[in-house]
Amino acid sequence: MIDYNEATIRQLIVHHIGYKPYDEGCELSENLLSLQQDHPLSPLLLQYFLKTFKPDIQYNFADPDINPVIQEVDQIFENAETIIGSSKKLAELLYETSTHSKIKAGDFYVANIDNVKLYGEAYRCIGLFKSETKETYLKVYTGDQKFGIEPKEGISIKKLDKGALIFRNQETGEYIISIVDSISKGDEAVYWKTDFLGLIPREDNFFMTQNYLSLCKDFVTDVYNAENRVDRSEQADMLNRSIDYFGKNKDFDLSDFESQVIENPETIKAFEDYREFYENERQIPLEDAFSIEPDAVKKHKRFFKSVIKLDKNFHVYVHGNKQLIERGYDQQKKMHFYQLYFDYEN
Repeated sequence: MIDYNEATIRQLIVHHIGYKPYDEGCELSENLLSLQQDHPLSPLLLQYFLKTFKPDIQYNFADPDINPVIQEVDQIFENAETIIGSSKKLAELLYETSTHSKIKAGDFYVANIDNVKLYGEAYRCIGLFKSETKETYLKVYTGDQKFGIEPKEGISIKKLDKGALIFRNQETGEYIISIVDSISKGDEAVYWKTDFLGLIPREDNFFMTQNYLSLCKDFVTDVYNAENRVDRSEQADMLNRSIDYFGKNKDFDLSDFESQVIENPETIKAFEDYREFYENERQIPLEDAFSIEPDAVKKHKRFFKSVIKLDKNFHVYVHGNKQLIERGYDQQKKMHFYQLYFDYEN
């Protein structure tokens, strides 16, 4: 999960990238945008830039020693005052890689952002964003005691066209990149991820661990739910058994996980079908066996809270054996109830 509620844009600059097949070139800015912390544009821009990202899809830089993007990003991380010069070089690089006829002209933003939280851990990150899609809206104006309407063209903040969030671990220097490409299809789709950014999927043990944890959580939310006659106590039990498996085992084996955690053959089939959907939707391969990364489990554990919310009166936190909680219906009171069994009370 990416949390930008406490994030601030430290620096922001925008350039215009022309249509390369017509040799339109770039219009490069010499100044940062003035955005004080209480500027009304700041929360709108943070929402526009960051809300579309899905952190469970992560990448590494391919050939980091010769990647020109990482060279400029490194400059900004090391010295924020270099952002104007480095952003110009990034804009020119993006223009030179925008050779496909379907790639549109657009505005290119480079942002230095503080306090973006990735799975609860705060990072300073560099954001690269491109807006290509313009929308028409109507402006109502008044003058001489009458009203008029005229069409205007602008950028919708509902959906980012292209983006990259580049996180750097301050201790190890390792980069983690999350990207968005909402509009590119076919051959032109590779230019943002591959030609410009030079990324490869992050397919290490951390990647596998966090994606299987996300898969388990999404499966319970989307499939193993009330619509399929699964009550909340059973959902909570599935989440608990999933996180317990990853917490107690050093290695993941799909067959072992299915037999220990899911158990029911019909549910196992549903899980395997959902795993295939998850892989296709995110365009990431999931292995059947790998070493579990404890840091990934630790970061995701907080999102596996099993809470049954009962109207506005009670929250029941379920941590263990589902045999100790029973659900029923009181015909006299015409209300549902849960019955809990325990040995002692703290």
